[in-house]
Amino acid sequence: MNIFEARKRLNDLDQLLLSEGASLKAKADVNHLLISWCADWIFKTIRRTILFQLLQSGDITEEQLYAMFPDWTEDITKMKQTERYNPLNTFAALKIFGRRILEAERRNNAFYRQLYELKRQYARLGEEVRQARYFKGKEQILDEIDQRKALMMNLCEQNDIGISYFYPNVIHWFSLGFTMTKQEFISLISADHRIESESFPERIKELPERLGFEEFLDAVFVQKVEDDGDSVFFDMVMDYTAELMDRNKEFREKAHQFIQETFGPIPTYTAAVDEFGDIIELVPSKPNLHLVK
Repeated sequence: MNIFEARKRLNDLDQLLLSEGASLKAKADVNHLLISWCADWIFKTIRRTILFQLLQSGDITEEQLYAMFPDWTEDITKMKQTERYNPLNTFAALKIFGRRILEAERRNNAFYRQLYELKRQYARLGEEVRQARYFKGKEQILDEIDQRKALMMNLCEQNDIGISYFYPNVIHWFSLGFTMTKQEFISLISADHRIESESFPERIKELPERLGFEEFLDAVFVQKVEDDGDSVFFDMVMDYTAELMDRNKEFREKAHQFIQETFGPIPTYTAAVDEFGDIIELVPSKPNLHLVK
């Protein structure tokens, strides 16, 4: 490889970045706005459920509420004028707007896969240039490739609020003493009558007549009563569990042990990445060895 070939290939990738990359990023930004808008609506129902219960309890004055939640002025005023507010609105918002969040995330995942592929092309070019014999301008080309890879890292960064963010709010909802009837739960998981699966009547047959948190969790996560293509509550719990495994080493090790014991030995790897997020090495994890007597 020489300076002319390296420069041409870098220019070709830059043209892709300016055209396809910019277009993909613009489409992804539209979805980011939609996700933010949907999350705001979910937060609004959560806030109003809390405020309505506080106002109805009589344990706190309106003045105290305004002092405690200065950013919730509009919602406090609204709830003061509201005679009835169904606490299940929280779950209805989660189902309806959570679905839109998941759909936007899926679209963005497709966009970002294409951006990651472009980033990998820069990485592959950088590796080829690095391994090539010395030529004049080689270090400058490598510096420019690193600049593009840093730019691609910023383009691929995602900071959206995922559906898992609302799982603690679900736990808190039940901790307030709320429950739901079987019929209310069925109405929630089919909030806009999307369920078309023929097996749905069979899946809900064993539901208890009233669901607290444990019954709700069992229904959506263990029994999986939602349709596979529209499982907002299941996805919420699953994503939260996966994120907890990432953050909590002890929980991750217990989950890994459970999977190994349940499904048998599954090879796992530890990935080493460089400063641009590119995998540079995959190291097989050591298997759990047991003493056989």
